[in-house]
Amino acid sequence: MRNQRVVENERDVSVRAADTGAPDCLLRAADLQVLLGLSRAKIYRLMQENVLPTVRIGGSIRVPQRALAQWIEQNTRIGGAREGIGALPTDSVRNGAL
Repeated sequence: MRNQRVVENERDVSVRAADTGAPDCLLRAADLQVLLGLSRAKIYRLMQENVLPTVRIGGSIRVPQRALAQWIEQNTRIGGAREGIGALPTDSVRNGAL
């Protein structure tokens, strides 16, 4: 079956999500692994710790595609770094020092 095979690339995930016609596609851990470029263990850890928005269906856990997009948008930092971790101090930027 199509849903049981391993996702081979990001294009496959996005095509499957777009082809469902559903208002909000539910993504599996394998889908997230490809989309986010993280290990399977890391994906499940983020789900377990409620970092990623999840939906439980019986024994399965899924992430709504729209909720994932919102989560990414809310957790995206300008320049890709948080202050104190490789980012420029905001005071230096405001004062025009850099």
